[in-house]
Amino acid sequence: MKYVLASVFLISGLIQAQGYWAEPVKLPPVINDTVEIDTLWHRYYAHISPDGKEMYYTLNNSPYDDDIYVARWKGGNEWDSVTRLSVNMDDARRELSPSITADRSKLFWCAWNRPGGYGGYDVWFAEWDSVASDWGEPQNAGPNANTPGYEFTCFISADGKTLYVSSTYDSDGEDLYKLSWQDSCWGPRERVFETYYVGGDQYSPWVTADGKWLYFTMFIGITYGRATLRSLWLGEFFGEPELLAEPISLPGRNQWNEGPSLTADGSRLYFSSNRPDSIEQEAFLWYSDYVSDVEERNYEVTLKLTVTSISNNSHSIRYILSETNHVFCGVFDTVGNLVRILVNTKQKGGEQRILWDGLDDQGRKVPSGTYFVRLTADRNKTTKKTIFIN
Repeated sequence: MKYVLASVFLISGLIQAQGYWAEPVKLPPVINDTVEIDTLWHRYYAHISPDGKEMYYTLNNSPYDDDIYVARWKGGNEWDSVTRLSVNMDDARRELSPSITADRSKLFWCAWNRPGGYGGYDVWFAEWDSVASDWGEPQNAGPNANTPGYEFTCFISADGKTLYVSSTYDSDGEDLYKLSWQDSCWGPRERVFETYYVGGDQYSPWVTADGKWLYFTMFIGITYGRATLRSLWLGEFFGEPELLAEPISLPGRNQWNEGPSLTADGSRLYFSSNRPDSIEQEAFLWYSDYVSDVEERNYEVTLKLTVTSISNNSHSIRYILSETNHVFCGVFDTVGNLVRILVNTKQKGGEQRILWDGLDDQGRKVPSGTYFVRLTADRNKTTKKTIFIN
C-alpha cells in the first residue's frame, strides 16, 4: 500500500507535464439507460474493441443477473444496436469482463459456475463462427488460466498471445497474473507485480496496444474506494503503480471507478463509475479524452481563456465560444483534485464571464496556493494556472 499512496502525487505531475484527462462524459442512454432492458443496475467492465467500433460490457439486469452486451459506435458519442450476446447462459449465472482480440476471432470473459469449470469463477472463450455470423460454443480456457479459486476478470492482448487474469488463488487477495500462449495451451501463470508490493485487491486489467502501460482497478479503501491505476512496462516487469486521481478516480470509501479500457491510440479512456451524476448512485459507463500539451495550446487559441485576479479572494474568468456548446469549467488543485465546479451546462456562443470567489464545492475557503482553471467545450479543452491568496 505504501507505494500506491506515494503515487497519488507522481501521476498528477505526469499528467500536468504531458497532458491531462478531461472531465468525464457519460455514455448515451442507449447504453446507460436502455429502456428495453428496464434496469438501473450496474453497467461495468467496459471493453472497447481494438478498432474502436464496438463496446463490450457487462450489464447487471433481471432476469439474467450479469450478462455481456455489445454496442456499436456511430461516431462521436453516438452508439446504437445494443445486443445481448449468445454466449450468455439463460439463467442467473454471472458473465463478466469481456475482452476481444484485434482480429475479432476470439472473445474471452469470466463466468460464474459454468458446467465444466475449475472453480467458482473461470475464464472462458468463444471463437467467431463466420458461417453462422455468431459466437461458437463457449470453451474453458484450461487449468493454467483457471484454478479452484476465483478468476474474476480477464484481458486478452490484441494478438491473442497473452492473457491477463485476476485470481484469488494462492494469494492474499485478488492479484493480477499473466500467461503466454504455448502452442496448444496457456503456459504457467506469472504474477504481474513481482517487484512491488501494491496491496489491495487488483483486478480488471487492460494493456495498451503498444504494451507499455497496464491499466487496472484496485480497492484502496477509505481514500479512493475502487480506483483506476496504471503501471509502466520497464523492460522486464511493470513498474510502481500510479493512481489516476480526479477527474477519473474520485475520492471516498464508497466510490466505484473501475474497469479501464482505452482506444488503440490511447486518446480515450472508458470506465465504470458511480460518480454523482449516475442515477441512484449505480455504476454507469463514462469516457474521458486525453488532452496533450500540443492540443491544449491549440485549444487555448480557440477558446481565449483568461483568468484575472481582481482581488485577494476573487478571480474573473473569461472565454469565448464560437458556437453553442455544453461547457464544463472547474478549478483543480496541484494534485489533480476537483475543487469547484463553476460551469457544467450548455452555453450560447460568444464571450462568457464567470467569477470564482475562492470557495470550494462545500462553500469553504480554499488555502492560498496554485490552482488550475480547466475549461472544456465540445472537444476544445484548455487550462490556465492561477495563484490564489487569502
